[in-house]
Amino acid sequence: MTTKQKIIITGATGRLGKIVANELEQHQNHQVIKWNHAAENLTDKNKIIAVFNEIKPNIVVHLAAAGATKNPEEIIAVNTNATETLAQLCQKIRARLIYTSTDMVFDGINPPFSETSSPNPINLYGKSKLAGETAIHHCTKNFLILRLATLYGVYSEDPTRDFFSKALHHLRENETIAAYDDEYRTPISYQRVTKIISELLLSEFTGTLHVGGHERLSRYEMCLEMARALNVSTNLVKPTKMSDQLSGRPRDLSLDTSLLQQLHLQNAKSCFKDELKFSLARVAP
Repeated sequence: MTTKQKIIITGATGRLGKIVANELEQHQNHQVIKWNHAAENLTDKNKIIAVFNEIKPNIVVHLAAAGATKNPEEIIAVNTNATETLAQLCQKIRARLIYTSTDMVFDGINPPFSETSSPNPINLYGKSKLAGETAIHHCTKNFLILRLATLYGVYSEDPTRDFFSKALHHLRENETIAAYDDEYRTPISYQRVTKIISELLLSEFTGTLHVGGHERLSRYEMCLEMARALNVSTNLVKPTKMSDQLSGRPRDLSLDTSLLQQLHLQNAKSCFKDELKFSLARVAP
C-alpha cells in the first residue's frame, strides 16, 4: 500500500491556495492539511513547531503572503520570518519546501529577468519576499522557489480586490476602465500555476524557477483582450500612465521562463488569450 504524502498548504484560504488545495486533494496518495494565516498564526514559531511535530509533513507548500496593503510589521513577519521558520523545520525533518515568491524581487530595469538575474527589489513587499528566499537558501536543501508573475483568472464579487475582477466588472457593465500602458508583466492564470505546482510537487528539481506566461503584456493590452473575449467595445479601455500615478513600483517585470519550458512539463505553456477564455468561462454570470 502506497504511503500517503502529508502536504501542508499555508494560505489555503487564499485565491491560489484554494485552487491548489482542491487540485492536490484529487490525488489519492496525498493527505492535504490546509492552513490559513488567520487560524494558524504563522508568526507564532512555537505553534508551527507543535504542528510539525504532530503532522510530520513530507511537503510544505508555502503560499501564504502578506501583500503590499498590509502594515510593514505583518509583511516582514509573514513573508520573511515565518518563511525562515518553515525552512528550518523542513530541514530538520527532511521535508520538501515549495515557496511562492514574486516577480517583484526585481527592479524592472533590463528585463526579461531569468533565474540568474540579480534581484533588486524597490518596495517592501519585494524585499520581504526576497528575504524569505534568502532564508530558505540558508536553512534547507530540498526546496523549490517559484517566482510568480501576475496572476489572473479568479473573479471576486468585490471589484476593488484585484485588477482582473475590477476590469471584468467594468467591462461587463459596459463601463470604461483605465489601464496602464507602460507597466509590463508576463501574466499567467491561477489554474496554470496550480497545475505546474502539482507536477513539480514530487519532482527532484530544486532551486529557483520563474513561472509566468510567454507573452509580455501591459495591463492595457490585457484589458483589450478581455474586451474582445467579452465581445464588448475595446473603446471602453482607456490607456493611462503608471509613471504619472505610482512610485516605488517596477515598470517592466517580464520574466524569462526558458528554464520552465526546458523541464517539459505538461502544463508549462501558457497563452494569455486562450487562458483568458477558459478563465472567463469559469466565472460566467
